[in-house]
Amino acid sequence: MKNGTARWQLAVWAVLAVLAVVLARGEARAQQPPGSTALVIRPRGGDPQQLISFTFRQANIDDVLRFLADASGRTIFKDATVQISVTIENRSRVSVADAFQLVGALLSVRGYALVDAGDYIVITTAQDARTRRGGRVGTGAEPDKIPPGREVITQVFPLQFVDAARLREELQPLFPQGSGLLMANAQTNSLVVIDEADNVRRIADVIRALDQDISEALTVEVVPLQFADAQQLGPSLQEIFRQEDPYQGLSDEARRRIFGDRPPLPGLTQIRGQVRIAADPRRNALIVSASPANLQSIKNLLKELDVNVAPSREYRIVALKYADAMGIAGQIDTLLQTGPTSQPQQGRSFGGRSGAQPLSAPRAGEADISVVPDVRTNSVVISGPVDTIGAIEELVRSLDIPSQVQDVVRSFQLQHAVASEVAASIRQLLLGVQQQQGFGFVLFGAQRTQIPPGSPLDLLRQVTIIPHDQTNQLLVSGPAQTFALIETLIESLDKRLPQVFIEVVIADVSLDTQTKFGIEWNVLSGNSTFGTNFGLEDPSADQTGFRYSVVSRNFRLVLQALKEQDKVRILSTPHVMVTDNSPAVISIGERVPFAAASNISGGGVVQTTVDFLDVAITLNVTPHISPGDQILMDVDQVINSLLEFIPVAPGQLAPRTTSRHAGTTVTVENGQTIVIGGIISDNRSRKVQKVPILGDLPLIGNLFRNTQRQKGRSELVVFLTPHVVREPGDADQLREFERGRLQVDPLNLKLVQPLDAFPGKRRPAPAAPTP
Repeated sequence: MKNGTARWQLAVWAVLAVLAVVLARGEARAQQPPGSTALVIRPRGGDPQQLISFTFRQANIDDVLRFLADASGRTIFKDATVQISVTIENRSRVSVADAFQLVGALLSVRGYALVDAGDYIVITTAQDARTRRGGRVGTGAEPDKIPPGREVITQVFPLQFVDAARLREELQPLFPQGSGLLMANAQTNSLVVIDEADNVRRIADVIRALDQDISEALTVEVVPLQFADAQQLGPSLQEIFRQEDPYQGLSDEARRRIFGDRPPLPGLTQIRGQVRIAADPRRNALIVSASPANLQSIKNLLKELDVNVAPSREYRIVALKYADAMGIAGQIDTLLQTGPTSQPQQGRSFGGRSGAQPLSAPRAGEADISVVPDVRTNSVVISGPVDTIGAIEELVRSLDIPSQVQDVVRSFQLQHAVASEVAASIRQLLLGVQQQQGFGFVLFGAQRTQIPPGSPLDLLRQVTIIPHDQTNQLLVSGPAQTFALIETLIESLDKRLPQVFIEVVIADVSLDTQTKFGIEWNVLSGNSTFGTNFGLEDPSADQTGFRYSVVSRNFRLVLQALKEQDKVRILSTPHVMVTDNSPAVISIGERVPFAAASNISGGGVVQTTVDFLDVAITLNVTPHISPGDQILMDVDQVINSLLEFIPVAPGQLAPRTTSRHAGTTVTVENGQTIVIGGIISDNRSRKVQKVPILGDLPLIGNLFRNTQRQKGRSELVVFLTPHVVREPGDADQLREFERGRLQVDPLNLKLVQPLDAFPGKRRPAPAAPTP
């Protein structure tokens, strides 16, 4: 029995010994940072308070760790799996702690971690670092109490209102595989997070926002504002309700705007629980989430805040270096415009600079923002509320930058205008810009100012335009920013111009005692205004002759009647088509030769020099079409007549001529005829009637011939009838109409069908342009 008892006791002690050895080995492994394959780097001295500087280029991590161990005096254990090369350039002196932080960040990028275990430092894998003992352990959800850095720490988050297991499931996507550990403890309703300190601080912000009291039912309501700015008022109220005292943090101005001289609202002190306020800039409204009791208190508060308080205005002048003041003012004015189909541009910061204030469009009750350009100094004057004028000024300065000039070459095909003429017009414009560039520019009496490089005028100076007449194209080279203006100029010049078809009748009318043909300008009765009357009068009492009183379109009837009585001689009926604002020249006459000089050569041969004299009727007409199809015509008429040749030397004659000139400017309706007359000539003729042969005998020849000498007067009359031709179809119809009219009796000039019957004339005139 004793032997059995002794054997049992011996076995117990043996088991206890084995357990002690195992436990001792387990405790030793727990205290040892890496496994048995770890590299142990022991220091050779060092001062952790010193400042060091170091540079490594493609160095083995072991060399870097030896340097840090000697500098800090701390032992470093490195896992054998950590085998990397690093490059570190540190040009300034830093503390030893900062050096370890720098190396830890570098290792973290490569998938490793630096664990500070107090007496020693462990370099291992990131996964192993999160399960290893050591490092800081903290409690609480205050991010400010968690030190920043890349050190792996453990943080316990006690939860008050949400379930730890459910919150762990919701937060698990924030921890990719191998990046950290997230555990839930149901007994204490807590979360345990093991990760780098910076990540733990981020998780703390999330947990703090989610661990909220939702025991009370919440109501969401949209509260529109009329005067206040939702984007400014919303965050202010949200900040107030986060504080324990609702009035803590309010400035004196805010208290005055909320309460005036009265005490605070009684219901405001009763706001408890969760309150969420968000701004809707599109409708200028606040979205409030709170309990019904809190919601009513907040609405009462908003009524007191949403009042029409005129903000103080401020004026600022911003001088521009590169941009054009007119252009900047126009852009900002377009941005700030509001309408029924466009929403205000609210809540935007311009320029990308820190401290930019949100820019809100003006609302009712607020002073409008005004941006006025000063072209004399190339500046803009900004006027507006103090809380928004800073954003406008920053926007102006962000736009005042040098232009990125890039030359572009384009060709423009012209449809109607002539390439060389369009190029000359634009060159003339750009020539003025170049002169301004060279000598500065003067606007509205301002002093000359040098044009800055990159400004719009400087960009226009770099434009080159070359016409290509064979293809009627314009080749344009210049900065891309100028092509919008150049293209607009070309389009405005490349338009189909209206034309005027001018019908001309030049007639020589005889004036005698039986028939009178006069030109009178009268104001006609009825709906007529300014017209032309032609009268044929018979002075006899019984009116045996005929009388005509016609307006312009029936003047051909008068000419035909006079022709049948041999009272009129139609000299010419030319027609001409001319572009609007272009001169037309009609010349009818002949070139008369005469002996200008004669010489006798040495051989007795007479050599005569013949010269020519132009004897013609020249008519210069320049039409100008108004928007209502009225035509203003500048008419200039010159008549050169040959009277006789005067001998001035043997074999040499000199012509004696007369020149008569008439000029006028007149406005007529489309298709109305005007007449130019008053150029009267005295005509003398001798008519001989004789018996052949006998009438030519001397002495007795007078018995067989009758000589009549006649004296008369004639008036040269010019009739002008303009017709507006705007479309190509009008010209085709006009040509066919003229062809059909002349086929009636072209030899006898039966001009009895007036051109007013032309169907294209009845087309309504275009409406006058809207000013």
